[in-house]
Amino acid sequence: MPSPTPTQELAVAPTAFPTSLSQLPADAPFISPSNASDLVPLWGQASEEEVLRVGWPEDERLIGIGGVAGIEILEFPNMSEYGMVHDGLFDFAFTQVFDWQILMVASQGSVKMWDLTLLKPIEGYRDPEDMTLAGRLALSEDGQRLAASALRESGGEQHTVVHIWDVESGMKLLTIQPGGSALSGALAFRPDGTELATTDWFESIVSFWDTETGDLLESVRGANVQYSPDGDFIATAAVGSVWIWIGESRRLIRELEVNSEELIVPIAFSPDGALFAAGKDRITIWKTENWVEITSLSLPGGALQSLQFSPSGRYLASVSGQKSFDTGDLVQAYFVTIWAVDG
Repeated sequence: MPSPTPTQELAVAPTAFPTSLSQLPADAPFISPSNASDLVPLWGQASEEEVLRVGWPEDERLIGIGGVAGIEILEFPNMSEYGMVHDGLFDFAFTQVFDWQILMVASQGSVKMWDLTLLKPIEGYRDPEDMTLAGRLALSEDGQRLAASALRESGGEQHTVVHIWDVESGMKLLTIQPGGSALSGALAFRPDGTELATTDWFESIVSFWDTETGDLLESVRGANVQYSPDGDFIATAAVGSVWIWIGESRRLIRELEVNSEELIVPIAFSPDGALFAAGKDRITIWKTENWVEITSLSLPGGALQSLQFSPSGRYLASVSGQKSFDTGDLVQAYFVTIWAVDG
């Protein structure tokens, strides 16, 4: 591990909400440590409905914007309307099953597969012992396994379970029981598929499980989790702090500060693992070679809700939002912003 260099003066991105382009450049430069300070907001969308996250399929021909009203799907990068999936409350992910391009949606007691050609649900994953509520989901890097959380009731009490399913056959492979009385937060597979990370929001604990045996391997602090693409690092985060752990040993090597008192701190590694982004009031980007901050991005409004690099590494999507009471009425404003390197 290279030794850290002194903290550099950060480049700060423009603070104004973007003058949204009708479409994004298809040939945007790859975001790298050398040009991340040139990131600018090129496309933006405001909504009064709560927006939870943004995601892309691997080929980046579409983009999904998910919230309480469903998942809006746009063609990418021209950002024209493709369709609407009126499903989904907590989580979604794109994948490929046989020759179908599929949207996995966690909602209404199961994880449903939506055929993106027909925009119709075709299959689902659900254990009949679960309550009618689905939580978060994660796909293994090869797309062959699906992890999804749910609630069960036993002896008059609720507790969290996480199932691992074979995507193609629909067979349940394993059930993990992290415990807790509420739906778990983020789930993440290690890139080689050998372990699954689960999060407990209320206890701020991230637990690591063997995906073959279901055995608990270790637990560390955090209310959010993500592996680096090569599995060399694990990032966990909660209440103004991000912890960086060695992937194999789960040994703590860095603590990064973010300006947040919120429990959930959004985090994201770039696809090549060279960059790491996190934040709440702003987005801070670090170079993972030495964990030096290289830029800070001002959000168009409210606190950061989610953060995602595109699969190609050319774009960064953020969801920011705020809730306030104006003359006794709840006022909500959410902003989806797509960032790219200028020029």
